[in-house]
This record gives sequence, structure tokens and C-alpha cells, in this order.
Amino acid sequence: MWEAAAKRAFLNAESLHEHLNTKSISDGDLKQLVEILVRGDSSLTPASAEAIVHLFRNTSFTETALPEVIKLKAELKKDGKSKPESLDNLAFGGLSIQDVAHNTRRLIEALRSLSAETGKNKASVATLGMTMHAGEQVLSKQVSPNDLLHQVKQAVQLGTDRIGHGLILAIDPQILIDQGRFNVVVDGVVDQAATDKAIAQFKRDQVLIREMVKKAGVVIEANVSSNTEISNLTGEEHPAAKLAEEGQRVTVNTDDENVLDTDIKQEFERVAKSKGVERVDISTMILEGYRSRLGNRQLRMRKSVRDKLQSALLTGLSGEQAASLAKELARRFNVAEGENTAETIARVVAVAVGI
Repeated sequence: MWEAAAKRAFLNAESLHEHLNTKSISDGDLKQLVEILVRGDSSLTPASAEAIVHLFRNTSFTETALPEVIKLKAELKKDGKSKPESLDNLAFGGLSIQDVAHNTRRLIEALRSLSAETGKNKASVATLGMTMHAGEQVLSKQVSPNDLLHQVKQAVQLGTDRIGHGLILAIDPQILIDQGRFNVVVDGVVDQAATDKAIAQFKRDQVLIREMVKKAGVVIEANVSSNTEISNLTGEEHPAAKLAEEGQRVTVNTDDENVLDTDIKQEFERVAKSKGVERVDISTMILEGYRSRLGNRQLRMRKSVRDKLQSALLTGLSGEQAASLAKELARRFNVAEGENTAETIARVVAVAVGI
């Protein structure tokens, strides 16, 4: 798995590298890319954003990193191993899978913002998307909460674009505590001090890995019906609302419509009823489903989809409400506001669906 993930990350980066060196991307476009990156990520300075653009413009990832992947694979095979001992700081030619995948994603999304703002398609970059199921079986005694967190961490380290379920990231720890999932038993008796220590460690790790996912821009695929039926959570216990409230990237999904007797409308209705979920959150989740489609592929019916989304997003809102929604969505999807509400919404939808 690690080898396939590494090759995918570097091949995607190479595709972006080639795109940034085509005639369709001007020096002015590159300057705007830096500005868009900084605008969308408070941790970036103009200098650090420019360094990212420079790296992808001037590095051949197939020449720099891929040979190192092949070399490590051969070394591991020689030693009778199938994978590295750890994915922490795993890098090839000085390039980590996690960082390269993250920067590939955010550069492509910056190109989408540039496209929406200029009205010209600057984001035609073919990539191979990846989603990984992780952190799902929160109430199963076959896998520990800590192992579930580790699954999510590894998925991010391997450069995944999306994580299926990811329940462990935001489930209320008290649910797990009530199930005795952290109990440390010594001679048939629960060692309360050791148990309390294990609980405290889990809470710290949960926050750290949730932040790791958010920083990497990885999308969480929420499957409410699936998780309430299979993982035995109630609707109130499902963490989709908490993830959205914290600004995590979340999509709403059916998982298996036939088995669960559901459809996407029912799933959105369930999420919409969650405490704290507002119209802007539902709008964001709908648009995120389009923006985070795997492979950055171009939608064939995108004009029709754009028109319907632009209309639906503003239906039933007053002028003031529409303006407020448009402003917040522009912030969340990192696109400059237009001259009026309609133009701003059109730009947001263009970021998600494409020009």
C-alpha cells in the first residue's frame, strides 16, 4: 500500500508540474496563485507560498522521488520486509508523501479559484484520486480506539484525498468511556488510575489527529445511516455536525443505498437535523461533494449543474441573507467575492463544479 500511495502522490505532482509549465499558465497566473494560497491559509506567508509554487514549477517528481521509492522497495524486499517500520517523516528525495499530496491538492484548488475569478479554465490537471476507509468501527471491541486513530493518521501520511467515515476523529469520548473501551484491567480489576491516564491520552491524540486532518485538507466522508446502522450510533452521537462546526471538510454520502434503504436526500435531511448545523453548513457540504471529487475530473454536465446549484443556494433567502451566505461561502471556498451576490455565488459554484 505504501508504495502505491507514494507513486500516486508523485505522479500526481508530476502532472501538476507539467501543467504549470504549459503556455496556459502565465507568470501573472503564478503570482496570483501565490496570493490565493496565502488568502486561503493563514499559516502561509507570501514567501512560503511562493516556495511551494516554485517547487512544483521546477521539480520533476518522477526524476527526483520515484527512483527513491523503487530503491526502498528493493531494499525492503531484500530484508524480507513488505513495508517501512514507520510512515513518520517518510520522504523520497527530500519529498514526503504527505506534504506533496497536500500541496498538490491545494495548488489545484488554487487553480480552480483562479479559474473562477478570471473566467478561464486554468485547472485542467489530470490526477488519480484516493479515498481510504479509516476510523469507522468505533464500538467494535475487535479494534481499539487508539488503533482507529492510527488508521486515520496513516491515511493522511499516505496522502489520501478523502477518508471514509473517520468517526473516531470526533466521536464524544464519553461514549467510548461508557462502553469500557479504555479500561485497564489488572488481575481482573479495573485499574482506575491507569484507565484515567489512557482516557486522557486518547483525548489528546484525538484532537491532534483531527487537527492533522484539517491542516492537510483531507475530506471526511460522513455516512450517517451507515454509521447508525452498522456502528450502532444514534443520530445525535454521529460527529458530522461537530466536524462541520470545527471547519473540517465534510461530504454527505449514502455508503450503500440498497442495503441501507436510503438516498442522498435522506442523508442530508438527517445531517440538517443535527444540533448546530446551519444552512451555510449544508450548502458547504453539497458544494464540497463536487469540489472534492476524485481525480479532479471535469464534469460533463457542469453548466447544467452550475445553473441548478446557483439557483438552489439562494432559494428562499432575503437579499441580506443571500449576501451573508455568499460572503461566507466565498471565504470557505477561497475565492474572491464578485461585484454582487449573484456573481459571488457563481464564483463559489465554479470553484466546486468547474468552469
